[in-house]
Amino acid sequence: MPKTLSRDHLIGLFLCLLILLGSVLIIGQGVRLQKDKAHIVKLGQPNTPAARKIRAAHQAYDAGEYATACSLWYEALDLNPFHPEGIWHDITMCQLEQKHYQKALDAANKALSYPNNQRGDLFRMRGQAYEGLGDFAQAKENYLKDVELEKNNVGVLKDFYYRMSNIAIKERNYKEALTYYQKRSDLFPPAEYYHFVNRTAWLLMRDEKYQVAETLLLSYEKEIQQKGSAREKIDFYEQLNEVAVFFKKWPTAIHALEELVDLEPENNRYKKSLCYFYSQHYPKIEATAKCAVLLQSTNQDIGTKLGNQVRRWIK
Repeated sequence: MPKTLSRDHLIGLFLCLLILLGSVLIIGQGVRLQKDKAHIVKLGQPNTPAARKIRAAHQAYDAGEYATACSLWYEALDLNPFHPEGIWHDITMCQLEQKHYQKALDAANKALSYPNNQRGDLFRMRGQAYEGLGDFAQAKENYLKDVELEKNNVGVLKDFYYRMSNIAIKERNYKEALTYYQKRSDLFPPAEYYHFVNRTAWLLMRDEKYQVAETLLLSYEKEIQQKGSAREKIDFYEQLNEVAVFFKKWPTAIHALEELVDLEPENNRYKKSLCYFYSQHYPKIEATAKCAVLLQSTNQDIGTKLGNQVRRWIK
């Protein structure tokens, strides 16, 4: 028959088990803490000189101190940091902010030399560097690679069409620019299309499609008036004035200039143009009265010069 353990033996055995369990927990906690610490060091490197440089660089970048940020990131690279490809990414971004396109291109090439770092935004930034250097063919190729890597990202597609349109404008290929710009506008809700009217009209006029531009502008005037920002309204009426002058539709041209003067009362260029049109297309007395009202709100010296010019026009 086995002996029955006494009460004291049972208590002693229980205490031994507690001590053993506590030791295991302490050791396990220590190992976990060491792993966590290593993980933190790997991600943010809080205990390394490189990490301090990286944090300072991000703070400088956020403050708009791009030259300082770039310098700190280069210094961090000299300290053998974890994930240098990420630092090359940030240097690319930083150099682009300063329009240092060759340095941005060099940094982007470094970042993309890591096989595990084939990111769409790096190709986009390399495209920006090529565009800044005037190598439009390479810029297009990199922008296309960005889209291929981000197939389901509508924001990337919008950006792609916008950048391709800008390159086409630089190449004076306004028809292609218009195609890309309209593709971009199709990705927005129809209710927001008025945001694209000014740019579309400008491209149409550069492509000598003044009649289409005029139809587009006139069909959206009410919507621009109701929903457009001040800047959008100014851009709109400048376009409308240009197309009206092209077709010699003086009442429309004058209407556009009157709207521009209301939007920017201190803009003397608008006032001068409007007075000129009044002098050419209104009876003498009416033109004089209209110009007098405009000149009342003008700086005295400028108003005197404008007044003298208006009087010569109206003679």
